Amino acid sequence: MDYEDPIQLLPGLAVAREGGFNSIVIIGNTFSEKTLGLLVANNRPDRMNIAAVKIAGWGSEEQAMVLNELAMLTGGKPFLRAAGNNLAGIRVEYYGKARRVWADTTSFGIVGGKGDPKLLRQHIANLKQVYDEVEDVVRRVKIQEQIGKLMGGTATLWVGGLTEREVKSRIKLAERGGVAIRGSLQEGVVPGGGVALLACSQIFAEQMKHSMNVEERLSCRILFEALTEPFRQLVYNAGYKPEEVMADLRGAGTHMGFDVVSGRIVDMVQAGIVDSARVIRSAVYLGISAAAEVLTIDVLVHPARQPELSAILTPGKVKKI
Repeated sequence: MDYEDPIQLLPGLAVAREGGFNSIVIIGNTFSEKTLGLLVANNRPDRMNIAAVKIAGWGSEEQAMVLNELAMLTGGKPFLRAAGNNLAGIRVEYYGKARRVWADTTSFGIVGGKGDPKLLRQHIANLKQVYDEVEDVVRRVKIQEQIGKLMGGTATLWVGGLTEREVKSRIKLAERGGVAIRGSLQEGVVPGGGVALLACSQIFAEQMKHSMNVEERLSCRILFEALTEPFRQLVYNAGYKPEEVMADLRGAGTHMGFDVVSGRIVDMVQAGIVDSARVIRSAVYLGISAAAEVLTIDVLVHPARQPELSAILTPGKVKKI
């Protein structure tokens, strides 16, 4: 709502005092100087702390959505000007509650909202369904941010560096990490170190054996090689022979992979070596899309094949546990 006239807030402040609240946060679209003066005059730490914050979002539709979600988080009732609401008939049960609310000059947050958990979980489930159906990238990012805020997980990350370029680079890495974490919260994780893709490659290996079509076998072969390459490259970069490691992995069981740091075959999930399922899926989609585009190109330029690592380094030994 727009609080241009300070008289609009008097019923809300009176009910808050009668309800015994020692702190109150008023969220609105605009606050006039007279309204802010009234709030400052009534802001007494010994009786009642008062804070006024501006609602987030662009446009009335997005702001109404934010107010509704804040009401879900705190168990309150949103007052919308478009719906003809005003504070004249406000009651104590309309106030939302939270364990802590903080605000500064640029943002505000709610910790430990007292809203209905069941209603909030249902709303989050609806947002996840919308996310799966929406194709627009910008819209998907906004829905992701909504889900992250409603699920209550918050963190402040301070990024620094010696130069401005280094700071910007680290900020980009932090943003990508945030996207991966949100994706993990929504869609879960899979065994890392290329193990998930390696397991998927076996499907195409079996299909190659039973297919009688030459083109189908060739397609399966390409996908098989592509899905096994991340694991091979990780092992190769660590100074081990991929063929030896893959031979030791055969029959090792689900989730088993190679820890390049310890040089051992371990359960990747128990060892905490995991990847975001969404990130892996996106990488596969992008790879297939790039391959389809390559098929339309007449000439490709690529770097020369690198020498075998065995000619440069002495491979380590694989240990089993």
